[in-house]
Amino acid sequence: MKLIITFLILLPLLAGLAIISRKHFSKYKGALWLMPQITGRLQKLEVLHGRSLEDATRQYMEQLYRSFLTLLAVLWFAALGILLIPAADPADGTVKRPEEGEAEVQIRLQDGDDTDTFRLSVSPRELTEEEFAAETEEEILRLRTGMKGQNADLQHVTRDLVLPEKDPKGKLKIKWSTDNPVIVSRNGTVRRDGLEQETVVTVKATLTDGVREAKMEEVVTVLPYSATESAIDRAIRELKQLEENSRKEETLLLPDEVNAVQVTRESKSMKDTICKLYPILLVAAGYLFVRRFGREKEKLKQREETLSRVFYRFSRRLTLLIAAGETLQNALLRAAEVE
Repeated sequence: MKLIITFLILLPLLAGLAIISRKHFSKYKGALWLMPQITGRLQKLEVLHGRSLEDATRQYMEQLYRSFLTLLAVLWFAALGILLIPAADPADGTVKRPEEGEAEVQIRLQDGDDTDTFRLSVSPRELTEEEFAAETEEEILRLRTGMKGQNADLQHVTRDLVLPEKDPKGKLKIKWSTDNPVIVSRNGTVRRDGLEQETVVTVKATLTDGVREAKMEEVVTVLPYSATESAIDRAIRELKQLEENSRKEETLLLPDEVNAVQVTRESKSMKDTICKLYPILLVAAGYLFVRRFGREKEKLKQREETLSRVFYRFSRRLTLLIAAGETLQNALLRAAEVE
């Protein structure tokens, strides 16, 4: 923490020095030990000399200072943000209980020179009697309305029921049971296989907050297949049953009709397969087309890079030959012999 505070105090001074250095860079640029390294690096990248080399060096140093100032600003804001982050817990030791589940709080104990730490498990707040009554009443009303799921109502059940294991607020846990689990299981699954008439099933729920309990009962009526099935639904069910009964045989012989419903096996034609593969062929063709132009673009890029390297070497060698006293004609001829 002391290091962060010291950095916050020194940052304005460091930033001011950096700005002054950048502003008056030209006055003492020759005295910087970094200048020869930067100049040499720039000359390796480009053919520079004289005024162009000075301009490139100045621009490079300005970019370096700009990056340095940006880094200082980022570090300053980060340090300031760390100082502004509040403590995890209030100074008076108040610990807020979790909404759901358990939370752990690390406690430090000290008795003279003897110290120890341990983790204290903190449970959610328990409901009062009035709160528990209000919560269970609200939840029971929601359960009676929502447990029908996709059924029209609880007197005409043909699909699974919705039996949640806890309330939306997470304060109550719900356990379910039925007096006929073969037809309606405790997780709400409805089975109508072999059901020949309407069957009444009592569904029970126990709501608890871990200390107290509340009960709920609801009577539902499960309808047999015959009350809701169409001829096609009945044919589908019988075909599934036929498949189950003939699993010990190598082949499955389908009937021509089931309860006046015609049964015909569909087979995939070559046309269907081609139609499904056609979009894939289009995508593949597009990919090859783009890839071909991408290769040509890459070749052009490599060619330009090669020409740039050759021109750099040629111009560099030409400059050195002229500087060594060669005439322009001789320098051109000798440079061209190498490249």
